[in-house]
Amino acid sequence: MSLDISLIEKGVYPCPHCGQMHESSKEVYEANITHNLGKMANEVGIYEALWKPRSVGVVIGDDLAGILEIGIQRLESSPEYYKTFDMSNDWGTYDQFVPWLKELLEACKKNPDAVVISYV
Repeated sequence: MSLDISLIEKGVYPCPHCGQMHESSKEVYEANITHNLGKMANEVGIYEALWKPRSVGVVIGDDLAGILEIGIQRLESSPEYYKTFDMSNDWGTYDQFVPWLKELLEACKKNPDAVVISYV
């Protein structure tokens, strides 16, 4: 099981077939990570924002960015504690999660108005 998260930008884009401009959406970012990190995400306070974004008012990248910044700060302030949530089979570790979160944060900052879509 895993988490898929996407940022979807709405706008006017050229049709790949006819070249005419049409109002549509396009995926500007997509990432996947194991659900095994759910316990760590919950402990750091970002589980709902990632796995169930609408439940905490996360609709667009800008909404998620602030939550991610706080979560990353917490993770980096106590790495040894959060590493206790690492999966023994290496399918979900602190060392995988932090860079993944930082990449997602950068995508949110680059696309603050993009809609956040989360699939489990």
